[in-house]
Amino acid sequence: MHLRRDAERRAQRLRPRSQLGYTVVNEKRLSKPMQGQFKKAGTTGFGLLREFALADGEEIAPAVGTAITVARPCSPRTDCQPAPGDRR
Repeated sequence: MHLRRDAERRAQRLRPRSQLGYTVVNEKRLSKPMQGQFKKAGTTGFGLLREFALADGEEIAPAVGTAITVARPCSPRTDCQPAPGDRR
């Protein structure tokens, strides 16, 4: 039982990962290691940085600096209408 769980955890750690940053902040508010990471990537500094495992079979991560647009989530309290041409 423990061997299977350990193997699953190891497989998750080895999956390709991608980082997503949002909330652009002034460079002075970042630590020096974070400034170096963003400088190396050639992007502006972000206040929040999260790492996600890519889906199975998805080997190529989005290019550095790629803008990802996320739609506003709908809830029962909001009146969300699908955009024209959006299939649901």
